[in-house]
Amino acid sequence: MLKKILTINEINSDNIGDQAIADSMLRFCSYAPDVHVDCADFSFRSEMVTGSIKSNRAHRKSFWLQTFMSRALLVFRGFSLAFKIARERYDLAVIGGGQLVLSNGTFPISMIIYITLLRLHGTRVKLIAIGVGERFSLFDKCLYRLAFLGVDDFMVRDKKSKQNLRREFSRDSEVCPDIVYFMTYSEAKLQNRDPGGAILVAPVEFSVHKRYALEMGGKELSYEEYLGYWERIVQKQLERKSVSQVILSGTTIKDNMLAEEIFYRLNPEKRNHLKFIKSNDLVSYLNVASCCKEVVSGRMHALILCHILGASLTPYQISQKIKGFEDEYLSLDPVHLNAKLGKIQETVLL
Repeated sequence: MLKKILTINEINSDNIGDQAIADSMLRFCSYAPDVHVDCADFSFRSEMVTGSIKSNRAHRKSFWLQTFMSRALLVFRGFSLAFKIARERYDLAVIGGGQLVLSNGTFPISMIIYITLLRLHGTRVKLIAIGVGERFSLFDKCLYRLAFLGVDDFMVRDKKSKQNLRREFSRDSEVCPDIVYFMTYSEAKLQNRDPGGAILVAPVEFSVHKRYALEMGGKELSYEEYLGYWERIVQKQLERKSVSQVILSGTTIKDNMLAEEIFYRLNPEKRNHLKFIKSNDLVSYLNVASCCKEVVSGRMHALILCHILGASLTPYQISQKIKGFEDEYLSLDPVHLNAKLGKIQETVLL
């Protein structure tokens, strides 16, 4: 039986979805009292980012220079941190969940550094409940292909990721539910739920739209156009007679900045039934969500957490992973998904 397990994911991200993933994966791997589980940040952050971040309006300059510098810094810093972690000689390292196979400049480097050093120190590696993106640069594809030589098992969170992993990297995989469905406090939250007639609108920062607009076959909007789109979503909810209140709250720092800007852009008379609540962490978001009967969002885990709480979901299809969530998860019972992960736990952690 395994005695030492390492989980690797975006544990120190400001993204509440990533926090939910880290919490759920820790629970998933802690399957016996005598199993010791450690956690590591996939992007080599030593602590969570809590400071201010540039506005949603900001556009990066010198893109290629910044990309080169960020990759170089990650290699030097990441290698040192991963080497210290790998020296602990774990029985198994579980990388996941979340969309960690993504051509974003840093994820491929993190993947190859962790897997290479862990395997050199005798640790088996499995990728569990991961999402796989659509398009990859040649350089990033090469890094992932090399990294995947050291992976013992692949489990992806949706059918589209399974297809992408096979098409881009010639790797077969099994499909499992998103790891956040392994949360254990859903029943208690459901018992204490008092949603009333409130609606939660959880907007998504502008850069996410820019990244996925072409992937979704739509027009890339300007910041003002994108902001106006979310304003109209809020106004539509406010006009519903059955809605007592609309709550704006994001799952990242930038999402909250956008939510706050939408709130103050609306006319004062339209804000009588509108409230902005800044969600700083997983617990605060769950407290907000438990007061709402419906949620509108383009963040996958904003939707999943509300799905667990029993709310009605209206996904905003900002990317293929949201479309995949709507196609594969929306009609399923979260309790069933939780039980399925429990069965997978018995076979994966061997």
